[in-house]
Amino acid sequence: MIQQGQHPDTVTYTILVDAPCKEGRVKGAIKLVDFMIQQGLHPDTVTFTTLVDVLCNEGMIEGAIRLVDLMIQQGQHPDTVTNTTLIHARCKVRRMEDAKALFALMIQSGQHPNKITYNIMIKGLCKIGQLEKANDFLSKMEKNGCPPDVMTFNTLILCCSKNSETSKAVELLCIMAEKNLSPNATTFSIVISLPSNLKDEKRQELLDLLPTFPAQAH
Repeated sequence: MIQQGQHPDTVTYTILVDAPCKEGRVKGAIKLVDFMIQQGLHPDTVTFTTLVDVLCNEGMIEGAIRLVDLMIQQGQHPDTVTNTTLIHARCKVRRMEDAKALFALMIQSGQHPNKITYNIMIKGLCKIGQLEKANDFLSKMEKNGCPPDVMTFNTLILCCSKNSETSKAVELLCIMAEKNLSPNATTFSIVISLPSNLKDEKRQELLDLLPTFPAQAH
């Protein structure tokens, strides 16, 4: 393309960078960005976020953080997708304090975390057994106009199940029903496991408390 006198722009380079990123070839992606800069072009937020994503997927979180610092130095600002990617990487390695700090920074800078961001935070907190804090994020999610989905509730209900908090799990199921959210196969799998450790009378009591969900449209 270049030999023919055509010069790719930032969008073209970003598409080219995406290919090695999808294959986990970090060095190849970085070389392309270096070449892009040598051609006098400046990577944009999408280019940087693509690189941040592959670095995080490869477990190179510190490298991803340094890249975001470079991004800011070059006048590009991480967006919701960039920060959600970093939050996810931190949650995966149980660095929840770092994840919460970045989430708070997003809010302070005027960004609006999306459903994916909230679900990642809730899952991360559930993973380390912080059910109460995970429920706080559910409240924040709804307060900020981001309605929870089935995945949100499945994560919380599973955490309740693991912590033997059966009544809380039933409460969440009732909230799901109130919101007309239909359970999926994962929900049913979790619900079936709930009464496994209960005595017969408690098991029946639990089953009586389970809500009726809306019929699914076909």
